[in-house]
Amino acid sequence: MSDAAFGAPTFNPDVGFNINVSADKKTFTAGFSGLVVSLVPGSAPIATCVFSFALPLSGADPGLEIPFFVSGYIFSPEGANGHLLFSVNDQSMVVDFPKNSDNDYVQQLNYKVGSASSFGLAFFS
Repeated sequence: MSDAAFGAPTFNPDVGFNINVSADKKTFTAGFSGLVVSLVPGSAPIATCVFSFALPLSGADPGLEIPFFVSGYIFSPEGANGHLLFSVNDQSMVVDFPKNSDNDYVQQLNYKVGSASSFGLAFFS
């Protein structure tokens, strides 16, 4: 069993966001209310949204694998598609959503601890 523990977060306050670290500091849940990308007819054909936060990480031995799950909803009508990039420190995952997507999704990234003393998350959509 690992002694890995998450500390109090720092984050970008531009997006509706709340985070709860469990009492034993082994898990956390982050919720977003303003992480939305919308294309308006007649506007530029590309829109992006970026969000990031960091949690101090202590007691994690290098090589420890921490599963990280992201869930949300995608709606991309005919002629549009979407891409999400999830990055934890130096490890990233890209998820592609084709045109006509209209569904909930759950994605998992298994973060392998290196030498960093924090767990830095970034979302690009």
